Amino acid sequence: FSYGNVKFIMLNTNELNGSKLTNAQYSWLESELQNKTEKWTVVSMHNPMYSVGKWGADKTRNGIALALAAQLKGLFAEYGVDIVLQGHDHMVSRTHPLNGNGEATEEKTEEINGVAYIKDPDGVIYVMNGPAGDQAKGESSIFPHDESLYAYALPSKVSSWAEFEVSGDALTVTVKTAQSGTAENMLSWGIKKTRR
Repeated sequence: FSYGNVKFIMLNTNELNGSKLTNAQYSWLESELQNKTEKWTVVSMHNPMYSVGKWGADKTRNGIALALAAQLKGLFAEYGVDIVLQGHDHMVSRTHPLNGNGEATEEKTEEINGVAYIKDPDGVIYVMNGPAGDQAKGESSIFPHDESLYAYALPSKVSSWAEFEVSGDALTVTVKTAQSGTAENMLSWGIKKTRR
């Protein structure tokens, strides 16, 4: 669906053919990306492609993450997806912009009101913002991973989430946590985009 100038695409990663999206879902996704006219594109999926938790980084359990990354990273980069929201591991992480080969690209930033905005990122940013509720994963430790891909990587934290605000050429992300009814900002970052 579209809201404002943002295209939201929700994938069902519980309906897979082996470890990848089904052909029907992949074809639908490709069509949605080819025909979008919105400035911003946000994809949401439960199983992660890039995660520092067990489902993304533990070599004995990350088969689906690796298969989805192989299937989708090039497609997302080709069609200019801005952000991929991921779950399952409940970690708190953000990749650098990743190109179609899954390699980190340079971040050129501009600071606005104390927030570093990545200017026209050359790639897709994959984020995970914790469990939102009170369910930090039992295995909340960070697994060995390729550190060059990540801007930050924190273990699962109870009651953490992120708020996203889109205003014209800027998308702002504020990662938050709450304890005893009081919310605190953990960190903030954003994207400033001059192209569609």
